[in-house]
Amino acid sequence: MFVSAAEAGGWLVRPTPHIGFWQSPARQRLYLDPTLALGQYVELWEGPGWGRFGGYSLEDLKRSVWPWLKGQGLATDADDPVLDEFLVLLTSLRRQAHLRAGLYAKREWSREEIAGWPTSQVASEVRAEFNRVLQPIGEPKLPAG
Repeated sequence: MFVSAAEAGGWLVRPTPHIGFWQSPARQRLYLDPTLALGQYVELWEGPGWGRFGGYSLEDLKRSVWPWLKGQGLATDADDPVLDEFLVLLTSLRRQAHLRAGLYAKREWSREEIAGWPTSQVASEVRAEFNRVLQPIGEPKLPAG
């Protein structure tokens, strides 16, 4: 729902699954670059991948989760060295790994689109577009202003 609404409005949407730990800053997360198409990615997490969200011991991450991620096209053999670095970080911090699905969504307005709009209209249009995309997934509307 979100993806189709976003794409219909000219948004760029791409998958951004990652492994982190509780309160991990972005720089300390292991972001993956899936090889599967966006639609397949969404179907995976809405279906069989749903039960994979959550925390894992380092051993479970290495022996169970990582092979599953590779089998789903979410990671490749080329990602193994990055996983090794991430495992060193988790070990040093004594943290459990947390698997998360994610989507990156971006919408740009060209100068031509907004030419002549007063600033208040730009803000209003941006809010309306966010609300349009978030509505199908039941998110509350952004405040009017």
